[in-house]
Amino acid sequence: MKKEISILFTFLFLINSCIAATIHGTIYDINLNKVKDAIVEVNSEPNQRMVSFDGTYSFNLPVGNYELYAYYGEKNNLQKTKDNISINNDGTFVYDLFLYYDIIGEESILNSSELNFYAPYNENINYTLIFIISLIALLIVFIIFKNLSKKNKALIHTLKQKEEKIFSDDNELNKVILILKEHGGRATQKEIRRNIPLSEAKISLMIAELESEGKIKKIKKGRGNIIVLENNH
Repeated sequence: MKKEISILFTFLFLINSCIAATIHGTIYDINLNKVKDAIVEVNSEPNQRMVSFDGTYSFNLPVGNYELYAYYGEKNNLQKTKDNISINNDGTFVYDLFLYYDIIGEESILNSSELNFYAPYNENINYTLIFIISLIALLIVFIIFKNLSKKNKALIHTLKQKEEKIFSDDNELNKVILILKEHGGRATQKEIRRNIPLSEAKISLMIAELESEGKIKKIKKGRGNIIVLENNH
């Protein structure tokens, strides 16, 4: 049981690690023209960097806080931006970047902006997450059936023991009847005990049961008993 619980917690951990978002968009300059060949990077683990040959970018990011950079041009004609983003859930999100000329001593207008994504739309289905959830569901079903199986086995074992005991008792009672027949329909309780290797108390219980069923009759004689087989047996 402990092993199954450990596996379940592992799957729960994997679910959290599988929650990721796809962030993509277009890069524009101050005149809202698409900027090609800009460099875009994000401080994920590991760090991701790409050259936007067509003016667009795309990153896959798990839940967390990140700094998204984009820059284009040379030192004296540098356009750049830095945005702080927070990923709170999975999905596909459009986030365009706007480059501004670097001004010494000043940060980009968009610096320190914080965005919380709440999935305006989903373009991709997170099949990994669905797969992990399905595995957890199967594991829970397996644990339930395994426990039920253990209980059923224990019940079957108990019933089997009771059945064996009943058959065993019936065989012992039949032995008493057989001994009486071999002795002409009557025998002392001591003679019965000599032929059946059981305790005196057990023999007394067997005789009492046969007497209650009307199969024998017990006659007291001195310090002992004579057991007589009834005519119909």
